[in-house]
Amino acid sequence: MHPLLQTVLVTVLAPAAVAAGFVLLATVAAPGRWRSALVACGIGAAWCTGLWWAVRAPRWPALQAADWHFYAVAAASVVVLITPWWRGAAVGRWVGGFVFFAATFAVMLHRYLAGLWPAPSAWLWPIGGAGLALLFAAAVGASGRRVQAAVTLCGLMIFGVFSSGALVLGGSATLAHAAGIFAAGCGAAWVISLLLRRQVDLLPVAFMAAVILGGLLLQGVVYAQLRPVAALVLAAAWPLAATVAWLARHRSGTTRVALFLVALVLPAVWAVWLAGG
Repeated sequence: MHPLLQTVLVTVLAPAAVAAGFVLLATVAAPGRWRSALVACGIGAAWCTGLWWAVRAPRWPALQAADWHFYAVAAASVVVLITPWWRGAAVGRWVGGFVFFAATFAVMLHRYLAGLWPAPSAWLWPIGGAGLALLFAAAVGASGRRVQAAVTLCGLMIFGVFSSGALVLGGSATLAHAAGIFAAGCGAAWVISLLLRRQVDLLPVAFMAAVILGGLLLQGVVYAQLRPVAALVLAAAWPLAATVAWLARHRSGTTRVALFLVALVLPAVWAVWLAGG
């Protein structure tokens, strides 16, 4: 098999097949948290599968940031399947998400933070990253309520492609490859959702996307040469798009979707330009 075809197979088709399988399984589940959890778990499983085959197999015990990131996404896939059993208050879920993000980013950056500890900046990276990831997840979840689930998944696919472009311009082809795998999984979920027209709560998907993309962008800033301003502009793209979708809530569906996608794509394009500059 030609090396290019083999790369396409493991980078695009394999993750897409895994994600599509989970989304199809979710369609036979009862509406509610189980359906949403299966879609989110499918994206996490698709990313882990593609990363294992196309990039590198993770080591255990984890040694590098990439290893910690892989196992964090695997843990997040388990978390989204467990949470349907939990009927706690929304505040508790948000606090739990913040703690998960902070712990995840701390173990990913522990080699870098070891040179800063106990300086205040050592606390800033995982806590600040967790705050941005939580804002990102909230924005994606809110967008899923304002526009169709298929449109939101399409937006995540587009966002993954632009994140991949920013990361490759930031000097890390490996991280860009991983972002492309995420985009492939979201693309398959988008196509199945569009064909079957199943509306789901995308907050679990938002949580999974924040773990994957947040970890990739944070590694790009700390361990590669991705400009922090480019990562911040990317982080701001979803809150902006969610705000536009809320402001356009009384418009027609087509207009609302168009404004949402424009508000998402323009900052992403700007971020890629900043990363290349």
